[in-house]
Amino acid sequence: MKRDRSSVPEETLRTLLRQKRIEKGYSQLKLSLLLDNTRTFVSKYESGERYLTFTEVILICQVLGVDPMEVTRIISNRV
Repeated sequence: MKRDRSSVPEETLRTLLRQKRIEKGYSQLKLSLLLDNTRTFVSKYESGERYLTFTEVILICQVLGVDPMEVTRIISNRV
């Protein structure tokens, strides 16, 4: 199966992670520092320029205090 950045699951993941970041009151810079990464990393995955690996999603969820299983359920319901 070919990955598509504009697919519903990919857009759902990006939107969900961005919303959670904003709810926490984190800027892209703040989140990137908590992830020990660059602001560009956050910007690119939020805009869809970059795919996230499974382990990156788990780490982002942990930093944002989001249950990765809930993220999986939400995305599964939109496939």
